[in-house]
Amino acid sequence: MEKNIQFANRSGFNLKFYKYDSTRAEYGYKSAEPPLVVDFVNSCTLETTGDTVWATGGQGFKKLIGFDNPLEGTFNIETQITNTPVWAMIAGQDPANFDPKKIKFTNKSGRRKFYYIVECDTMFIDEDGINYVQEVTLHKASVNRAFSATYTGDGDPQSITIVLDLAANGDEDLVTMSFESSETEEMPVVPIVVDGATLALTIDEGETKTLLIADYINENGADDVKYTIGKDNDNVAISKIADGEYEIEGLVAGETVVTLNAVQNGETKVSVAITFTVVAI
Repeated sequence: MEKNIQFANRSGFNLKFYKYDSTRAEYGYKSAEPPLVVDFVNSCTLETTGDTVWATGGQGFKKLIGFDNPLEGTFNIETQITNTPVWAMIAGQDPANFDPKKIKFTNKSGRRKFYYIVECDTMFIDEDGINYVQEVTLHKASVNRAFSATYTGDGDPQSITIVLDLAANGDEDLVTMSFESSETEEMPVVPIVVDGATLALTIDEGETKTLLIADYINENGADDVKYTIGKDNDNVAISKIADGEYEIEGLVAGETVVTLNAVQNGETKVSVAITFTVVAI
């Protein structure tokens, strides 16, 4: 994606709330539990704050050296549609384990404080009509206990406001944003070249041979091609050395067929069957 693409947004966020688990740093601190999906909100507002304090000196007490205070932030959610898990979350209860018939707002001591990782996604569009997915991750958020809801028999439907207070996770991250074009580059469908376009290989029993696949990455500019290989029996041992390079070892005399696949964006673009004949030395 180019750096200077101009695009604009007029789409709301879809939200996923994962429970924060400080013991699961390798999983981005996400709990193993499924997320609470909230895909019906009207609007969201992200705001971060942070100030700098200055050491001053010299004539006029000029600002000379600045010290940044930690970033803080809020995430405000406005929604006219709700469900009971959302109400449970507002009340400070476990949205995955609560009584849907009775949701309590309580000051009872000893209650658990829940923190969430919130994943938000929306769509931007540029002047050529190309869409770009923006993903925003709030790395640690808690639901502010104050909220407001108006009940009325006239006018617009009820709208409630949910405020999340933002904090940094165990890696000191507060918010992460990423952009990616929703249009993927198609890989040219050309044959996979194996050892100079030879599609039938002979390998001596016990011999080790390196299998090379044509380099789509350099020739076609497709930078996300992965190569996979599979075999239909155990006559040949196949081990991956690197993308596009495999080590073939003949074990038992006979014939076997392997399938080479070039995969881009999870979709197989090229598939070629190669016959190996393993012969006794």
